[in-house]
Amino acid sequence: MARILVLNGSSRARGFTAAMIRSFEQGARQAGNTVQVLDLRTLDIHCCVGCLHGGADPAHPCTQRDDMATVYAAYRACDVVALATPLFFWSYSGLLKNALDRLWALAECQPDELHGNGRSGALLVAAGGSHPAQLLAHFDYLMLRMGWKNLGSAVLLHTDDLDPAAVTDVPQARSRSWPRTLPSAQACPTFSPSARQVGARAVYSGKPAKGEPCPKPSASS
Repeated sequence: MARILVLNGSSRARGFTAAMIRSFEQGARQAGNTVQVLDLRTLDIHCCVGCLHGGADPAHPCTQRDDMATVYAAYRACDVVALATPLFFWSYSGLLKNALDRLWALAECQPDELHGNGRSGALLVAAGGSHPAQLLAHFDYLMLRMGWKNLGSAVLLHTDDLDPAAVTDVPQARSRSWPRTLPSAQACPTFSPSARQVGARAVYSGKPAKGEPCPKPSASS
């Protein structure tokens, strides 16, 4: 059994990132794992000031005092960190990047609590278009530098063409094992999913099949 921490970097409570997290959480719990989801939009987390003075007090890894304390506690208790984000400027959302920057204080602890330590990482991405390659490449490099096992990425593409209310399940996020082969299943009845395996990545194209009706467009992520 793994203890999984999901860092939700979306500013929307009922967007596509949230739908991916729900599916991911369902599959993880069915496999016997525990899951804790932190919605970063609800936390008061200040920007990293780059002081390089973290780690002096293990009880408070960062020199700043804010809701990052909740993230530190959850991080210390987990085996797997799942990063969930909408695709913003071909990268992580600001909410998620801000929290990632603040995690650096754990690397300044003695011993280093950030790198290695037997942890694994996964990535969930909701993309309005079809170009998440830059973020996926960065995530692969991040896992390498962190010394974490890379469990892979799941991507929901073309969310600008989807109605978030119609996306009740995202199969590639629900899968019980990473990396894995994406099961043949539809994420919403209005669309015909097109799935392919990209390395350890499961990609779902949400674009409507030719001739099928298109729900009201939404930019929610």
